[in-house]
Amino acid sequence: MVKRDHPDWCLKGPTEITKEEYNELKAKLVNDPYWNKKTRQNTALFADRLIDEPNYTNRRGIKTNTVTFKKPTTAEIKMFHQKKRKIRDKEIQEFYDEANDYES
Repeated sequence: MVKRDHPDWCLKGPTEITKEEYNELKAKLVNDPYWNKKTRQNTALFADRLIDEPNYTNRRGIKTNTVTFKKPTTAEIKMFHQKKRKIRDKEIQEFYDEANDYES
């Protein structure tokens, strides 16, 4: 997304232009490396044209649109299952305690 005060921002309303002007503007747009592919290098080249977007992450001072996925480690997985097991055992114990209270 481009900043609103930047010259690349779209106009308020439609304007009439000739076919030659249209072709010149189209060639400029097609040859603009910013629009070709949003790679780290291209986004770094045009950092002044970008606004902060929530889906952009900042890696080493470079804006990029790739979302980083942190793969959980085996220790985190073990802790998750251990906590899950504790909750399950606690619920089973409460069920048995209620049954014992009902019988006595």
